[in-house]
Amino acid sequence: VAATTIDGAQLRLWRVPAMPEVTKFFEGQTLYIADGHHRFTTARAYRDEMREKEKPSGLQPYDFLLMGLVPMEDPGFVVFPAHRVLDLPEGLDAETITRKLESAFHVEPAGEDIADRVTNESGCVFGVVLRGGNRLFLRLKESVDRKSLLGDDHGPAWRDLDVAVLHRGILERLLGLPEGAEFVYEPHAPKAVGLVTEGKKDAAFLLKHTRLEQIKACADAREFMPQKSTYIFPKLPSGAVFYRLA
Repeated sequence: VAATTIDGAQLRLWRVPAMPEVTKFFEGQTLYIADGHHRFTTARAYRDEMREKEKPSGLQPYDFLLMGLVPMEDPGFVVFPAHRVLDLPEGLDAETITRKLESAFHVEPAGEDIADRVTNESGCVFGVVLRGGNRLFLRLKESVDRKSLLGDDHGPAWRDLDVAVLHRGILERLLGLPEGAEFVYEPHAPKAVGLVTEGKKDAAFLLKHTRLEQIKACADAREFMPQKSTYIFPKLPSGAVFYRLA
């Protein structure tokens, strides 16, 4: 099967015979779920339900599930950031936002190249685009203690995430947004900025992508990353392969 998916990725799918060497290779290996943790959780729940119902004496089809495995070092494995776009509570104008953020960040005006600057600058940085035309570039101060800013309910791997600094540090603690505030998650910076410049949303917060070593570090530490910390590309299209349940 050969096809081009809706997001422009070229897909080629073919069958190979069962190879014992593959099973042997994966003995003792650790698999990291980059995408699909909900499917994994559902598959486990289904397995447990069927085991309780049938009381099997050995392995059954429901003890297995389909997976797509990709080496972390594969150059085609890309992680996009999930920029946050939202409506702000009343009273949070550019001046107020700047004042609230200056306790933990160096804040300076930014230009049209704000998205590229966030991508290319080192360290923990963010871009903010506000309704009305204001654009701010944020850099976390070296003097800031992340445990004090983010709390101690998570470990160092979690606190190392830019998305954790954005959600817990900027949006919740410094700007006072409620924990359950609603966001539009947009992986493409121009679209995120466009939602604000077109007047559809109040603000866009741009961030760098989560690095693969950070994903691995959080998994090794048994830490759940904040919601929508990554946008994995390309996506494996649903329906290319079916797992027959009945």
